[in-house]
Amino acid sequence: KIVNPYSYIEELDQAFDIMEEIATVSSNKNLATRMQRTLNSLSRKVKEIDENMDKSVNYDENLAILRGDIYGLTEIIEGGIQDYISAENAHFSIIRDEMVEQCRTAFQICFLIVVAVSFFAWMLSMMASRSVTRPIRQLCDMAKLLAKGDFSARTDTEAEDEIAVL
Repeated sequence: KIVNPYSYIEELDQAFDIMEEIATVSSNKNLATRMQRTLNSLSRKVKEIDENMDKSVNYDENLAILRGDIYGLTEIIEGGIQDYISAENAHFSIIRDEMVEQCRTAFQICFLIVVAVSFFAWMLSMMASRSVTRPIRQLCDMAKLLAKGDFSARTDTEAEDEIAVL
């Protein structure tokens, strides 16, 4: 199958532009630029083979360009892409670890807040319960004393609510 190498080179050049834009690691921006320069060299070597074929240059000379230059340049580009991916993955791993740590911290803070709010709610409910039950308990104690015949029993409630009236 005969393919047009220039369309692949153009597609890869556009991919390097995108890679440069979306790189999260600063060194990868430079790497994408270097890969584009290498891609330009590759394009020149492919063009050289094309021109040699038009001139009917020796097959062995084109094969030497293919093996010596084109294969080497494609290996450099492939290595650059792998380096780019590795650096981005490593950076994303760092970001993921930071996010996990932030989530863990946020969970711990939320847990502590829930515990503190629950404690304060319990304390407030206990205080509210005591403020209602204490006067009733005092009234019950006084009623017991009255039932035993001690008519001098008095409560010391200072409130003016229904319990104080009773």
